[in-house]
Amino acid sequence: MEHLLALLPALVCPIAMGLMMWMMMRGNTSQAKNTQGMPEQAMGVDRLADTPDRKRRLELLRAHVDELKAQEALLAAQIKEGLVAHVAEEQPRPVETTQPEHGALSPARTA
Repeated sequence: MEHLLALLPALVCPIAMGLMMWMMMRGNTSQAKNTQGMPEQAMGVDRLADTPDRKRRLELLRAHVDELKAQEALLAAQIKEGLVAHVAEEQPRPVETTQPEHGALSPARTA
């Protein structure tokens, strides 16, 4: 009996999974049957319509994309200028070296 109780969770999982799959398939087929004979306009879907509102929205979206591209180009130029200026600031400056006078010790040797 204890052996059967140990197998129960292992058996319940695939059975429950199969039941859920069957229920979902059953739901999908009933939805497909309901909409099969109806035209798209009757369902309120008109995907390919070229209405003035749709054209206007498309124009606005294209204008917005163009505006974003211009902003991107401006930011890229500013970043490039900033990086060039930053690199120019970080370049090492030449170190001024002076020759020690004849007979004087150099600073490295005094220590």
